[in-house]
Amino acid sequence: MRTQRQEISRGLDGSIDIDFYRQRVLMERRFFKGFGPVVKPLVGVVLIAGALYAAPSRDGTGWVAPTARVSLAHPTTAAQLYALNEAR
Repeated sequence: MRTQRQEISRGLDGSIDIDFYRQRVLMERRFFKGFGPVVKPLVGVVLIAGALYAAPSRDGTGWVAPTARVSLAHPTTAAQLYALNEAR
């Protein structure tokens, strides 16, 4: 198995050029810092849309339709829910 050759920036005396890497990281930080104000609201919108899509509707139908026997219009107790699950 052959390993990849790493390109390491070195100074004239053979030492590792730390300033080269420091400048490169600074440029990358500046580049990606501009994405923060754009990406954060988009992530929020996607999370809210996903939560709304995954939530069942008020009448009990939706993505849990086969198991939705309880709706918000008819609140049930924990004992009733337990009895429904035991009946299956």
